[in-house]
Amino acid sequence: MDAERFTVGTIVGTHGLRGEVRVYSRTDFPHLR
Repeated sequence: MDAERFTVGTIVGTHGLRGEVRVYSRTDFPHLR
């Protein structure tokens, strides 16, 4: 089964000891961020 994929964000770094991540969101509508 071939799933369709798309990017909603990019992980830019980790933070803390519990596995939190910093994400740069990507969108076609930057005014809605």
